[in-house]
Amino acid sequence: MDFAALREWLSVATGVATLVALAIGLFQLRTVQRNAQLQTNLAVIQAERSVWQAALTNPDLAPNVIKERWGDGERLFIGMLLDHYEGLYFQYRRGAIPRAYWKGLERAMIEHICSPAIRAVWDQHKDLYWPDFARHIEGAIKRANA
Repeated sequence: MDFAALREWLSVATGVATLVALAIGLFQLRTVQRNAQLQTNLAVIQAERSVWQAALTNPDLAPNVIKERWGDGERLFIGMLLDHYEGLYFQYRRGAIPRAYWKGLERAMIEHICSPAIRAVWDQHKDLYWPDFARHIEGAIKRANA
């Protein structure tokens, strides 16, 4: 047995194994980083929803908040629906909603968003949503209208 050749082969194999382990580690780090960002976005959405819920369930505040911010009940409903869709999107992105289930949810969301009343509110307020969500919805709208 040629020990020099074996030593050379083991050196190459060890180098390749180290590179593979490094690539796996970097991939896992990227996944953790992405999940942390999505979790943060979702936490911000949930916190904002809690603030709105507190205001809208206060009988003294609710009429003024609704009228000043949304004008009428229909726009409030649409805004809350869009907020809900954004929350679903971040749940999907972090892996809490399976892709097969997401496709049906997304189809229903886009059908709703493409209706005239909801589309008008979306077009007016889409800049207030997280850019990833807004880009995703805009792309889905384009695909639905193609």
